[in-house]
Amino acid sequence: MGSMDERLRNLLCFGLLSIVCVSAADAQIYKWKDKDGKIVFGDMLPLGETAKIEKIAVSASAPTGASGTPSEPTDWAAKGRELEQRRILRAQEKAEADQAEGKKRKVCEEVRDRKRWLASVQGRRVTLWNSSKGGLDVLSDNDRETMNREVQQLMKELGCG
Repeated sequence: MGSMDERLRNLLCFGLLSIVCVSAADAQIYKWKDKDGKIVFGDMLPLGETAKIEKIAVSASAPTGASGTPSEPTDWAAKGRELEQRRILRAQEKAEADQAEGKKRKVCEEVRDRKRWLASVQGRRVTLWNSSKGGLDVLSDNDRETMNREVQQLMKELGCG
């Protein structure tokens, strides 16, 4: 009797396994856009969705290439080299962005220094060296206003706080 129970159990397990394999081979994937416009994939129809639902056929067969024949094995070494090249490129781009950001910070600091200097000499007589004349010039109120506008414009253009 024990062997009959074992055979029945094996037959039952085989039957259940067959059902699972057949249903997996005939699985369906559905694609739709949710209410936020995001594309969603699922193995069950969405509840309450009224948008266009696309049925995507899924096959349990071997993957195929563009010609419909089984695709070639993946060249993992080439994929690894490609991944490393992309990683290096991203690192170079980040370094360039960091360098540009560093230059921007330096320019912003120079502009802020100019703004602080203009504020510190407000109402005082200031003489500046004029290299084109080869002599000293007195900073007029109009010159101060022009310099202040230029500093404000630079800070705005560069996004300096």
